[in-house]
Amino acid sequence: MFVHGIDEAGYGPLLGPLVLGRADFELTGGALRLPIRPNKYVRIGDSKQLLARKQGFARLEAAVLGIYSSIYGAPPETMADWLELDETWAQTAQASKLAWYQEMDLSLPVAADADGVTQAWEEIDKGRALKGGIVTGLSLRVTDEQTLNRSWRISGNKHDSLFTQVAELIEEVLEPAERRRIFVDKLGGRSHYEPKLVGAFPFVPIEILEETSANGHYRLEPDTGPFEVSFHVKGDDRFPAIGLASMIAKYTRELFMRVFNDYWQRRVPGIASTAGYYQDGSRFIADLEARGALEASDREKLIRRR
Repeated sequence: MFVHGIDEAGYGPLLGPLVLGRADFELTGGALRLPIRPNKYVRIGDSKQLLARKQGFARLEAAVLGIYSSIYGAPPETMADWLELDETWAQTAQASKLAWYQEMDLSLPVAADADGVTQAWEEIDKGRALKGGIVTGLSLRVTDEQTLNRSWRISGNKHDSLFTQVAELIEEVLEPAERRRIFVDKLGGRSHYEPKLVGAFPFVPIEILEETSANGHYRLEPDTGPFEVSFHVKGDDRFPAIGLASMIAKYTRELFMRVFNDYWQRRVPGIASTAGYYQDGSRFIADLEARGALEASDREKLIRRR
């Protein structure tokens, strides 16, 4: 049986991209679970909690690059290599041509040391960081600010745009004769996902297995074979599949914000970095404008409208 986790990073900020991550697993016995004692080098879970720890970004980076190495045989050397996990990014970048995302040659790792990545890689290979299954793949979907604004104008609804991408990540893994369970971190305050699933998978029979304020669990039976998808409050804490998806999504957004800040700090020396969230993002925009560094054309591309 195959299990997949999906989570996002950057749904709410004013600046920077929206990133969705998907982590793919093959079960080897029972259910995916974490070891009783947290692994020293690889901690799978809510990326926000991981980043809140001392040297959080370095630990997050070592873990995700170690997991990547275990799957693909070597760590990515640059951000461009890492972004090959997103099959759509090259087209998006070419279409939007945002100046602050044109240089993707950032060397990896940026904060972790190579030994930490190697240790994490070894722990994954030895099965010490995850029980009951193996990681078989990682996928990303990165949407820049300009493309987000365009999609929100078309859909008229921020949540609809996000769910469209979730559905695309689900469709990518559906294959005949393979049992699949997909875990998704709950998207906003929604409790009823059947209408969204009907829109994403029209004419496909859907059975509601559970709908509560904490969980929504559904069974779908497309021609590619039945699968189950569930949505969970704080799923990145409760399910390792969502936890790893959260980690790769957050790591990717952090890389983008580093590239973003590098670009603007070259143009405006001394301006303080931003993580892109509303209050500090507003400060960053005001700083750019106060220094005469934000042209009207860039302003339209820079600021997310929802």
